[in-house]
Amino acid sequence: MQQQQQQQQQQQQQQQQQQQQQQQQQQQQQQQQQQQQQQQQQQQQQQHNHICSSSSSSSSSSSSSSSSKEGE
Repeated sequence: MQQQQQQQQQQQQQQQQQQQQQQQQQQQQQQQQQQQQQQQQQQQQQQHNHICSSSSSSSSSSSSSSSSKEGE
């Protein structure tokens, strides 16, 4: 009788450990969602940088054309 009672207690402890593992998996999924949001923000910032760089290059080309006329 005593041996049977000890076995039942061990089984209950194992079940509790399984529940803890499931909670950890849920936390990992939340972290992945946060990473995806950060990537989207970075892409938007890069697009803004490209627009700024293209506008500055066009202004520099116009100034070079005026200097060539002075040389002639």
